[in-house]
This record gives sequence, C-alpha cells and structure tokens, in this order.
Amino acid sequence: MLLTDVSANDGKDRGFKASPRRRWHLAAELARVRECIKRDELPVVDSAIPVVAAFHDTNTYTAELLPEYLQMLVELAGSAGIEVSAQPYFDDCTALERAALVRARDTAQRDPMVPWWWRWILW
Repeated sequence: MLLTDVSANDGKDRGFKASPRRRWHLAAELARVRECIKRDELPVVDSAIPVVAAFHDTNTYTAELLPEYLQMLVELAGSAGIEVSAQPYFDDCTALERAALVRARDTAQRDPMVPWWWRWILW
C-alpha cells in the first residue's frame, strides 16, 4: 500500500524474523503525523481524522505480532499527543468507505503518503 500516513516498515525479511526498532520507528512516524495534524493538513471525516497505517500482514512475523503492533500504534499515538477515539479502528464498512473516499480524493496529501524512494523510482 503506497498511500499511507504511517508505515510500520515491517515488510523486510533479512533472513531472520525480528523488528527491534519497531517501537522507535512507529513513534517517529506518529510524530510526523502529529505535525501534519497541527498544520491542518489531514481531512476531518465524521469528526475524526482518519490516519492510514500500513502493515505487511503477509510477513509471518507481522501477522503473528499484529495485536501487539496495533496496541503499540494506539499507545504511541496517545504518547505523541494524537487524540485517539474510543474505537480506534473502523468496524463499520460504511464509515470506512466514507473515510477512504475522502482520503483518496485528498490529492494535496498524496506526495507525503508515498515513501520518498517510491517517488524516486516511479516518478
């Protein structure tokens, strides 16, 4: 997924299954998102700011640790000063679709949502 606000950077497999910097990396990603929120760069949908986080669930390490990753995401968002709703994930298909469509039309934010190296390779 290229259009993402927060990348878990978890898709790498270098012969071993581990991600010792995952907490640090997610904290840095969320600090960047916090700055975007402060600058009013992310759209509000139904009184919330949907933030897109990408995980590589086909990576067996990530798949096994997904509950930990999601808990870490919520915890670190709070630590970064990002208000997290009581229900931090979409569980309603209609609300999810509405948020996805708003973010898909949010062309002003597309460049920051694509990792720099993808922009260098593809554009």
